[in-house]
Amino acid sequence: LKRVLYYDPLFRASCDSVGARLHLIGAPPLVVGEGSISIGSDVQIMAPITFAFSRVSGRSSRLTIGDRTVVSCGVSIFVAEEVAIGNDCIIGPGVNIYDNPAHPTDPGDRLSRSHLRQDDIRPVVIEDNCWISSDAKILPGVRIGEGTVIGAASVVTHSVPSYSLAAGNPARVVKSLRCLLYTSPSPRDRTR
Repeated sequence: LKRVLYYDPLFRASCDSVGARLHLIGAPPLVVGEGSISIGSDVQIMAPITFAFSRVSGRSSRLTIGDRTVVSCGVSIFVAEEVAIGNDCIIGPGVNIYDNPAHPTDPGDRLSRSHLRQDDIRPVVIEDNCWISSDAKILPGVRIGEGTVIGAASVVTHSVPSYSLAAGNPARVVKSLRCLLYTSPSPRDRTR
């Protein structure tokens, strides 16, 4: 009853668009700052979750989560420009995704409480059907290709090609998953 009457409408009010059958488990995500949030259909979000938007002059912040994606508990997503998560993804518990360093890297800027610099911000894209395992960290400028798996507690500092298994700190491709893709036998092969 709480979810239907309170949590769901509260979260929907902070989003630009929400598809059909959003399923919130527990409290709605904590949304810090102002930004654009677009959620696809059949998305499952488990509390507690944090979506933190940073202010950068001249930029609008966008978070996009595709259809049928699962965002597990303890996930934090830090957005200054754009974080895009595709369809059919699994974001494991405790994952952190950053398109920015969260604070200025210059010590003088930190002391003066300045905003982030434009060159510190680089969008993050997680393509369709990816699994980001628990406690992984996705850093600014990373693109994770379709069908990729990121190992638990990995720190992803560079883009990862499609259909790969990447793990470690820093994450490296340890296996190609292309050989594991199911291909149905042709009718000619079935007759042999």
